[in-house]
Formats: sequence, structure tokens, C-alpha cells
Amino acid sequence: MQNLASLHTLLLHELHDLYDAEYQIADVLPKMRDAAHAEDLKKAFDDHLNQTEEQTRRLEEAFAALGEPPMREHCPGISGILQEGKEMMEEQDATPDAFDTALIASARRVEHYEMAGYSSAWRLAQTLQYHQVADLLNETRKEENITDKKLAKLATKTAHLAKGDIASRVSS
Repeated sequence: MQNLASLHTLLLHELHDLYDAEYQIADVLPKMRDAAHAEDLKKAFDDHLNQTEEQTRRLEEAFAALGEPPMREHCPGISGILQEGKEMMEEQDATPDAFDTALIASARRVEHYEMAGYSSAWRLAQTLQYHQVADLLNETRKEENITDKKLAKLATKTAHLAKGDIASRVSS
């Protein structure tokens, strides 16, 4: 971790962390898409991958606005969340709907991490009056909230399907 002697260096640390997180997420999303059963979930993961690529580009634009090169600082927080998701994808005994529900839960953990990171960086950029950077981060922050809401709706639908599957197995 770099020296956090000022709010400016703290913001850079947050941006480096987010930049690495986006790369890690982009690496895992295709695996999640391939593991998913439901077509609407596969599409949600494809959409999230496209969004992640755009968010990475936005971070590069924020670094440029600060006169800094885009650099990745390993993000152990997202690594842990993604590792949990990878372990869950190895589950062999789940029904397709239960498995998809678990995938969505993993994806929402990722979203919540990103929401916290982008909100914190956005507030720092606002405080430092880095308006262009704040605008870029705010756009991503809003996207993360929208994605989380979409995943929540998918989770409700998929969990109801899984519940129906369990009920039919119990009654037979």
C-alpha cells in the first residue's frame, strides 16, 4: 500500500484498488456466465462484463484527469469475495435454480463491495473538488446500484423457482 499522507494519496489508493478489482471481476464473470443455467442470468453476467469494461475505461479516464498512470494495486477484498464464488461454482449437488440463486448471491457480494468502494472514492473526489473525477466515479456508482437491483430481482425469481423445485421433490 502506498503512503496515505493525504486525501489525494488516499484517493489514488482507492482508485488503484478499484482498478484491480475491475480486472479481477472481468476475469471471473465469463466463468460465472458459463456456470449459470438460466438464460436471463447468463445475459446479466454478459451485461455486467460489458459494464465492467466501461468502468475500467472510466477509471483510466479518472487517472488521466489526475495526471497519474492507471495502476493496479492488489485488491484482497474482492479476491476473497471472488474466491468464495469460485468455490460455490464447484458445488455439484445443487439443483439448477438453487445453483443460480447462489451465483446471484455471489454476484451481489461483488456489487456491494464495488458500491462501497466507488461511493468512498466519489466522496473523496468531491471533497478534493476533483469534479471530473467525481463525475466519472458517480456514473459508475449509479450503475453499480442499478446492477444490484437487477440482480436482486433475478434472485427473487430464481429463488421462487428453486423453492418450487424443492416443494415438488418433498411432495413426491
